[in-house]
Amino acid sequence: MAVQSGLNLSGAMLQATDKGPAGPLKNEFMLVLREIRSGKSRVRAFKSMAERVNLKEVNNFASAIAQAEKTGSSLGDILQIQADQRRVERFQQAEKLALEAPVKLIFPLVAFIFPTTFAILGFLIAMKYMYEI
Repeated sequence: MAVQSGLNLSGAMLQATDKGPAGPLKNEFMLVLREIRSGKSRVRAFKSMAERVNLKEVNNFASAIAQAEKTGSSLGDILQIQADQRRVERFQQAEKLALEAPVKLIFPLVAFIFPTTFAILGFLIAMKYMYEI
């Protein structure tokens, strides 16, 4: 949002580190800012962050930044596309986990819940027949 509102990437990252929640992302952005201030190129700083973190998503982000620098395209649009792509990936991961849940529930159902239910029902039926006889 900060880039689309007019800040450059370094200023936006400074805002994110100043006002954002504490965590590993904030620490990595602080390292990137420190590397940029020490004279490293922005692309090289992001590539080194991608190497440190070793995540596919961060590597895609660093590549997108490098491509935007190389082609001169709008960084705000690139970051918006990256955000949309990460959102879709998170949604797909949540769908995948939701589809795996019934499979993971089969064993507890068969091993614990069904036998207990049948035992309770069987006990109630047996008690009813015992008192009727």
